[in-house]
Amino acid sequence: MKKSVLFFIYPILFMLSASCEDNMGTTSGNNKEFSAPENPSGREFVFYPDRDSDWQFKVMPGETPDMAAISTNSSSTYILEPYCYYDKVSSSTVSISFNFISYINLNGTPIGQFREYDLILVFKAQDQGTFTGTVSYGSIGELNTRQISGMFSYDTDRKPDWENATDIPEINEEDNIVFSTALGVQINSISASDNFRRHSISVSLIVNDRTDLPDKIGYCLGTSPGVTLETALITRNESEIPFNGYSNIIGGYANEAGILKSGTTYYIRPYHKVEDKVTYYSETPVETLGGEITLDLQNNLVHIFNFVYNIKKKGSYSFSTRFRVHGANGDFFYTKEYGTREEGSGSIQINMDDIPYDWNQIHVISGSVKDLDTGITYSVPSIDGGAGDSCL
Repeated sequence: MKKSVLFFIYPILFMLSASCEDNMGTTSGNNKEFSAPENPSGREFVFYPDRDSDWQFKVMPGETPDMAAISTNSSSTYILEPYCYYDKVSSSTVSISFNFISYINLNGTPIGQFREYDLILVFKAQDQGTFTGTVSYGSIGELNTRQISGMFSYDTDRKPDWENATDIPEINEEDNIVFSTALGVQINSISASDNFRRHSISVSLIVNDRTDLPDKIGYCLGTSPGVTLETALITRNESEIPFNGYSNIIGGYANEAGILKSGTTYYIRPYHKVEDKVTYYSETPVETLGGEITLDLQNNLVHIFNFVYNIKKKGSYSFSTRFRVHGANGDFFYTKEYGTREEGSGSIQINMDDIPYDWNQIHVISGSVKDLDTGITYSVPSIDGGAGDSCL
């Protein structure tokens, strides 16, 4: 089984497709046993893990495992290296396994998460039945496994008959997942750079209860409440130094450029693992720049800039500009304050004649706004000064 794996980014919803030759099951009299297909090439399985959820996936195994066709209903997620294995183990029972890499394309580079399903299907009718099994996800050597169960349909548009379904075991997620309020997330800053092509969020921990704190902490970020390692868009691996000023930048690394989008609400929560058991802590929502708060630093005239803002979120905000200055003993920062303003739209003029340094001493100019209610600092894309890049 091929298991070349890329690092993790995975969406909440996905669909799988694969093909198998038709050999439709038939009833075997009044005992209501139904025959599973020998080789369902060209037919479709649709799996429903939850009767109350829209989440489902489609599988059509090919004539050989490497011929499996896989598609997704996500506009940003793709499938790489799909494989599917189908085996009829008794008259009405099937073993089916499939694996793939679910990924996003980031600057031409696929970044994703390996997923493998091992399921037992029991036909309760010619076109539907129940399934149980496991799903493993993550990277090779670091796979997490959990049990799943539900219903499936076969070669039909008809939805499964949940009301009359039997033999669907209840999966107790709490056996492997723990929720705790001992830790939470504090949002320190939200930034945008490269003309809003890259967003990043700086986070640190809030300690609510110092009893039985873990040795290591990680973060997971997703687009829906209740984010987990399985549904996370970005995962920050567990750190050996979770406290004492520990912070983390999410979305700011080169391999994460472009993942976070403008004006989008994300949910961030800490976690830690002990073997197969995962503990999730309190999550916090956060919105990137471009929605409730939009900031920009624009060229106006030579050495004169406009710090433009549009703030829909009610509150009080302080404005400032920071200059990275080239000095004889190395670079240092100079900050100019512009007072506080309420929500609304406007601009602040930044005149280089108002600061005590020459244009040719300035490496970078950046603007920031601090929400005085939450303490979160929002930073805009920076502008180069006359001194050039200090790293050159």
